[in-house]
Amino acid sequence: MIAKEVMKTMIDQDVTLKKLAEMTGYTYNHLSKVIHGHVNSEKVKKIIAFALRKNFDELWGEGSKGDK
Repeated sequence: MIAKEVMKTMIDQDVTLKKLAEMTGYTYNHLSKVIHGHVNSEKVKKIIAFALRKNFDELWGEGSKGDK
């Protein structure tokens, strides 16, 4: 599951969802919805990957491209 991988990356980097929200400018709720797959946003996924210093495909998988 992608959410588990993203959360593991956040834990490994000592980044909370609140801190990620501060880093990206998106709300805690919106980031949570994107991470858990309730909202599809390639733009936000790219921003999360950048904030976590990860390659998009590495963090989200190749199948995530093309999401809106």
